[in-house]
Amino acid sequence: LLMRVCKDPSAPDAMDASEVEFLRHNLILLQELAQGPNLRNQELLSTMGIVETCFAVCNAGFERVQRTIGDIYPSPIKRLKAALVTMVLSLLEMRMDTRIHSALMQRVDTLVVRERLEFAHLYFVFGCRDTHGTDVPAAVLVGSKE
Repeated sequence: LLMRVCKDPSAPDAMDASEVEFLRHNLILLQELAQGPNLRNQELLSTMGIVETCFAVCNAGFERVQRTIGDIYPSPIKRLKAALVTMVLSLLEMRMDTRIHSALMQRVDTLVVRERLEFAHLYFVFGCRDTHGTDVPAAVLVGSKE
């Protein structure tokens, strides 16, 4: 279902917050099915395109949710992207062999990982700019007077 919903690259931008939550709950189900060691489910999920789909969705902007909530990185998107990464990590849980590790090395989009790390770092350290043009601090640095 996750792969069908996100087959179109523009689909995440058209989703609203309730659809994002629906996707997150699907991911939670997949995590439960893959948590290990459930070797058969882990191997099936790692080779059927779920890893590629997770990284494609991780790279999506979810513009409709951003506009609705007024934040460049709203909570529903944070929770969904955390669930996407947790889903991929659940494929590796309790694995004593390297089959899944090898499959993930071939399927993980390292550019997406890098971009997400940079974005999350900048968002946390410097805050964000909402759609109304006002600065919203995402974090207060230690020693600052805010």
